[in-house]
Formats: sequence, structure tokens, C-alpha cells
Amino acid sequence: MNYSQEMKRALLVEYNLGTAEALMQMLAYPGLGGCEVVHVEQLADALKKLKQQQFDVALVDLHLPDSWGLDTFLKMHTEFPDLPIILLAAVDDENIARRAMEAGAEDYLLKANLETSVLQHCIGRATHRGRAKQSKQGTIIGVLGVKGGVGTTTVALNLATHIVGQEKTVALLELGHPFGGLGVGLHHTPANNLTALLSEEPAAINEAILSKELYSTAFGLRVIFGAQRADEARLVMDAPHAETIVWTAANSVDCTVLDLGSHCGPGTDAAIKLCSYVVIVLERDMASLAAAHMALERLNLLGMSSMQIGAVVVNRAEVSVSVDLREIQTKLNCEILGVVPLSSHACFRAVAAGEPLIMHEPENPAALSLTEIGAKIGAKNMLWRTPVPIAGGPASAPRKQQPKAVTNGGKEPLLRRFFSNTR
Repeated sequence: MNYSQEMKRALLVEYNLGTAEALMQMLAYPGLGGCEVVHVEQLADALKKLKQQQFDVALVDLHLPDSWGLDTFLKMHTEFPDLPIILLAAVDDENIARRAMEAGAEDYLLKANLETSVLQHCIGRATHRGRAKQSKQGTIIGVLGVKGGVGTTTVALNLATHIVGQEKTVALLELGHPFGGLGVGLHHTPANNLTALLSEEPAAINEAILSKELYSTAFGLRVIFGAQRADEARLVMDAPHAETIVWTAANSVDCTVLDLGSHCGPGTDAAIKLCSYVVIVLERDMASLAAAHMALERLNLLGMSSMQIGAVVVNRAEVSVSVDLREIQTKLNCEILGVVPLSSHACFRAVAAGEPLIMHEPENPAALSLTEIGAKIGAKNMLWRTPVPIAGGPASAPRKQQPKAVTNGGKEPLLRRFFSNTR
């Protein structure tokens, strides 16, 4: 998606005139497509402007003369919940950043580290997602393996299944693999798959065409499978196809989960740029850690900030020397969402049954870990939101979801055991 070609109106709320001038010069960069900027110095003035004029995005310093800290964001977000807000901070405060992102902030940027290219992409993505939100477009979450064989598809499938369990409509797209493996895990040989869409012109792909390739599982997950034959694998996904397929899917469901595999390419890069959050999957060994570092560099170059990335550490086999989690946390500088313990036999049994692990053996330690990880990712992407109260105001209790069990032709509900472990 070429964000730079879209005309944007930005409200800049910054008290320091020197910083404001530098930011306005960045915002005037031609790559932003002629961004029109209105600058104010205080929150009260910003709220007045927002009542009088339309803006695509707001860039807001958290520390203003008339408002301080997280309250600055919460006051603006409460009055203008549909406005994408990018927070600017002089100091890296992980606690405030996390709480703000969970409450609905688009991004949290350190002013000292800002570059024109990063700011350009953050604003483009924020405005595009803001417009998508108003048009009821769903959330897009990517799952990226740092290298082959780390369990990317397993994480993506169980994450998508967990979100289905929260009464959300979900599409799982197998985009980043030369050969698709989801069909094996779900005991389904797809008649159609991604290659049918790649054979179409991007402009011809719409919801009706996409729906023909979507396979609906018995528990409610919709899937587009990757290539199934060698001749199909020769069709490479380019950026226009990736953008069209992902956006079309996101228009039809609450959440789209992308199984991005581990291969780099224009198509997967374009898909990553559309994600609101990306999960990287790695193992606890030095090779994975090095590959994870490279994957993070790739994500940063594509405009993803550290607050939009989380890591899942998978123990797929016994290793003589495991990398300490603290070392992984330090070297990656992104949140560790969870560690999936070694459960090879349980995974084999789930594949043999054609079910995601969290459904087949919900009490298994690996299944419990995947369920916790899914809950964290869902909360971060506001698929189910825990309200963050304004200081001094009453704390409202989060509304508890009450999902219905998805039945299989009148038989015992397939997700009954699963639901009992998501509460």
C-alpha cells in the first residue's frame, strides 16, 4: 500500500518550538505527499482545533504545559476515539508506552530517534488504519518465523483459533511458504488455494472472488491455503497481489492472521506493512537469536516500531545449551509474549486429529502457553480491550466475553474444552 500518495492533515501538539519546527520540516518532506500540518502548543488548544476541523492524524507530546503523561493521550482519545494518535516522548518509558498502546494509541515514538522515513511510514499506516477503522475493516496480525522450522504455522493456527474462541470472525492466510502446510494440520486437501488468487489481476480480486478460496473449518476459522504442488509454488506473490488479498480479507472479518513463513520478498514485505502487530517466532538457540535480530532489523526498515512487535519463543526440541530468556529479551529489545514448552508428542497427536493443539489438548502446557499468548496479542490489538482509566476517574471493569460453542453437525461442541480454558 503506497501510503505516501495520500493527502493527509496532521495536528501537531508540541510545546517546544525547536522540536516542533524540526518535526514540521520532516512532515513537509515530499514523500509524505504534501502533509498539511497545524501546530498548537497545549492540549486545550488541540481539543478546540479537533472540534473545529477534520484531521487524519495527531502527533502529541505527552508532556505539555496543561497536561502530563498518559492523561494527555487519554483525554484526547476519550473525546476523539476514532482519531489515530501517535505519541511523542523525550524519554523511553516502557510502562507508559505499553499502557498507551493497549488503550488505543497508534504508536509511541522517541523524539531523539525520529527519522523522516520512520515518521512517514508511521503516519501513513496510522491514517490508513484510521480510515479502515471507520469503514469497519478488521485487525491484521502477522506471524513471522525468523527461520524455517521454528513452528510459525503452529503459532499462527493456534492464535487464529484462540481469537475465533472470543466470538470474532477470523481469516488465516498462508502467505509466506513455498508449500502450504496448514492443510496437513487440519486434515484438508484444498481444491483451491492462494495460487488461484495470484493468477488473477489484483484489480479483479474482490470479496466474492476471495470467498471462493476461503475454506471454513468446523470450528469457524476461515483459511486460505498456500501452494500445494510444485508447479503452483513457482507463482511468486508480488506486492500488489499481497496488498489486495490482505485488505480484501480484512474487509470481511474482525481479524486477519497472516502466516508469513520466514522467506523475504516483495509480497511478504507488503503484507507486513499492512499489519498492526507482528509476532516473530524463534527457538532458544544462538542461530535463532541471530536470525531474530535480522528479522527485527527487517521489520524496523519496513516501519514497524518495537511496540508493534512481540516474540514467541518455541521449544521444539531438546538442546544442549538453551539461550537464557533474559539474554533474548536484552538482544531483541521487544516484548517476549511467552515461551511454548516442548510438547512434540502432543503436537503430533493434534496433527493426527486434524485439530489445533489448543482445541485437541487444552490442558497441555504448550496449549496453555499458546492460549495465554493469544490473549495477550488480542488485548494489545484491542480485539478485546481492558479499559485504562484516566487518573482520578473511576475504573470501569472490562466486559467479559461470553462465546458460544461452535457445533459440528449436532455433535459435542468442538470448542467446549477450549472455551473452558480461555476464561
